[in-house]
Amino acid sequence: MGELELVEAGAGLRPGTPDNAAVVGPGELEGLVWATGHWRNGVLLTPLTGEVVADLLAGGTLPDELAPLDPSRFAGVRA
Repeated sequence: MGELELVEAGAGLRPGTPDNAAVVGPGELEGLVWATGHWRNGVLLTPLTGEVVADLLAGGTLPDELAPLDPSRFAGVRA
């Protein structure tokens, strides 16, 4: 039996986005709140992200400072 060369491997434990910014905010489905794509800053941003998600789930809105992270910025983008 022959051997194969391992060319590439990935675990995907630090999800990122095409624009390297996290995705935080309400999704298209009612009750869906996105909080992903923090990549290597996830541990650092956990307290802020948790507060924002809890507020969104309680009926609040996305703070203006986090508007650039709204998931709708990818609307209509196909992979």
